[in-house]
Order: sequence, then C-alpha cells, then structure tokens
Amino acid sequence: MSNAEESPPESAATGSGFFVSSDGLVVTNYHVVASATSIHLVFSDDSRKKATVVASDPRTDLAILQA
Repeated sequence: MSNAEESPPESAATGSGFFVSSDGLVVTNYHVVASATSIHLVFSDDSRKKATVVASDPRTDLAILQA
C-alpha cells in the first residue's frame, strides 16, 4: 500500500449556453460552473475553446463566461 496522496477523480458537467456578444461573452447557468476548476466550451462542430467565469449570481442561477 502506498502513502502517496491520490488525486480526486475528475468530473465533468454539461450544460447549455449562448453567445451574447461577438467578443465571446456566453450566458449559462451558475450551477453548471459553480465548482469548476476549468471550463471548456464544446461546439456543435466538436471544436473547443477554454472559458473563464467573469460574473455569476447563484440566486438567479446565471453565469457569464468569457470564451
């Protein structure tokens, strides 16, 4: 048995969102990104883009991402 610390397993959440500006702002649900350590948007053509949370409101369950 090893004494090395084990990393917690990675988990993934899925949700939907939509672009609200041409510079990459996306609206989605807060509960989808609330505990995320990294966010990757996946598009219908299977392309991907990293995003960050720029604003969120748990009371209304909304989050704004910057892609």
